[in-house]
Amino acid sequence: HPEISRRDAMTSAAATTAATTAAAWTIASSPTIASASATGLASKLSQRDPAQLKNSVFNIPPGAQVYPEFMRGQWDVAMKYRGFLFPSTTISKEKIVSNVGIPGFQKLSIAQVGDVGREVTKYRMNIDKSTGLDDRITSLSTSIDGHLGYAAVKEVLYNARENP
Repeated sequence: HPEISRRDAMTSAAATTAATTAAAWTIASSPTIASASATGLASKLSQRDPAQLKNSVFNIPPGAQVYPEFMRGQWDVAMKYRGFLFPSTTISKEKIVSNVGIPGFQKLSIAQVGDVGREVTKYRMNIDKSTGLDDRITSLSTSIDGHLGYAAVKEVLYNARENP
């Protein structure tokens, strides 16, 4: 290791401190960085308002699911209900269950799972052999009918090109 004099060490430390202070001042005075931190997660959490915690990821529609070759074809599906968990420790179960507007607590609030609490539901699922895409017309109509227990669906209007 090369020997460093006390003078060189002090000069280097002073220069580093000055550079760090200048960088911190630049960041704090930068309108772009300041506005980013004002809208950042820490700022939103400090407001203690759940409405501020919107996640844009949930607003992105899902892309088409391409199934692997071994899953392509026609399937008879049996969906079994095994119970539920309430992930929140701060919101009571009674408060969540009382709001029928929350998807899953009212029949047909989730199209693919028309009755979330139904013990066993059987339906047919078709996966195109050449593309690997789900035939959503068949899968949705048979799933809804299966969850309701009767032939309720008369028609499914679906265009895979417009809504993958």
